Amino acid sequence: MSNELKLAENIRIKKLDEENYLILQPDVPNILVGNHLLVELLKEFSKPANPHVIAKKISSQVKAEQASLLAQIEAIKRGGFLIQRGEKIETRLTREKPGGIVKMYLTLSERCNLECKHCFRSADSTKERNQLGIETLQQLIEEFAQLGGEDLIITGGEPFLEKEKLFVVLEASARHSIDTYVLTNGTLIGSRDIDQLAKLKNVTLIISVDGAKEETHDFIRGKGSFARITNTIRQLVDADIDVILNFTIMKTNYHEIEEFIGLATQLGVKVLEFQPLIMQGRAIKNKKALDLTNSELLQAYSTLRRLSKQIPRPIIVLYGEPLALVQLSDLTKRGCRLQDGTVAVDGKGDIYPCQGFMYPEMRLGNLNLGSLEQQWSSSPVMDQLYQLNILDFKECSGCELKYICNSGCIAEGYAQTRDLTSKNPLCGFLKGFYWDLIKEGAMKLLDET
Repeated sequence: MSNELKLAENIRIKKLDEENYLILQPDVPNILVGNHLLVELLKEFSKPANPHVIAKKISSQVKAEQASLLAQIEAIKRGGFLIQRGEKIETRLTREKPGGIVKMYLTLSERCNLECKHCFRSADSTKERNQLGIETLQQLIEEFAQLGGEDLIITGGEPFLEKEKLFVVLEASARHSIDTYVLTNGTLIGSRDIDQLAKLKNVTLIISVDGAKEETHDFIRGKGSFARITNTIRQLVDADIDVILNFTIMKTNYHEIEEFIGLATQLGVKVLEFQPLIMQGRAIKNKKALDLTNSELLQAYSTLRRLSKQIPRPIIVLYGEPLALVQLSDLTKRGCRLQDGTVAVDGKGDIYPCQGFMYPEMRLGNLNLGSLEQQWSSSPVMDQLYQLNILDFKECSGCELKYICNSGCIAEGYAQTRDLTSKNPLCGFLKGFYWDLIKEGAMKLLDET
């Protein structure tokens, strides 16, 4: 280690408690946890310095062995906190293009029997019916299976308004053992449906429940809907059908999170999913009544983190992200899901990059024009999305968390501005969310040492 070293750029130092500090290297990303002596050691490299000289200097001050200090400096260097002259940390600037389609969103119905106050699609009973024929749907699932598809998400509107087509798709996915999830409001599921679903062991129903109390849920989804779905959920659980409860966090319900987990226990549901409100569609009209401040949303997620350590059931948050995830190597997998190999198909057969980009200008093609894979892989729209560089996002380029957040879901910003490089509308919340996760990871390291 004869070469001079210096502190890498963008290093952030935050106090964890009275004795310990968190040092974040956001460009790797990586963290260090230590006391004031670690901070002083790092500050010695604020200008290029010889590690042997620094080790000798520090050892005389704290009565530590010089060899031990050199080993620590080497470990800090391997973590990306110290670099040599002219060295640059390689950062993840663009999204990795996957090898193929792994996850498909299929909009089976634009229509819905409810008119939920927060629906980002403004779905209702007047929307157009699904135009895809039975044979086309079967061929679509067959191609998805041949491509190695792993997850099929059937969404709407309300998929159970197209029951014949729904069960054709479910049976086709079952033949290929594709994990299939149906997003539903749960109000149209009858006893005959439950009997059919019980025979399909690859299907999970994701049922939206937006309150622990009847009045809270019904305010969002309509009078009587809470009683109907809780009864249905009990029947589904009794039939050994996998159920996930989905809870959209809003001003009307964020104070009921703990009660909601209790409700899930009473209903026998083992997996819960929480997500923030998407400010699109009908949610815009009801923004004043539904939208949370950043501090309120962070409070809700703090409650979830606390409860996740106390209850023996999985809690999933923020678009399907495990709540307990604190490893920074995994944090870089967050943000845009395009790198997971997603595609979306609507009721007309139009193909899109994902469920969040279902706009005419983002259309990749149509099922009538050729194979799903060929249109997905050759689309200039997909190339444009994968070539996006986080430094192209003007409001993100100076943020210390840019390589961790990677702008989050870019479709959310696009929905409001039609600009692919717009800042995520949840930016303020996401900053607090990621810092909380990083601090939690640091405290975990302290506990382990």
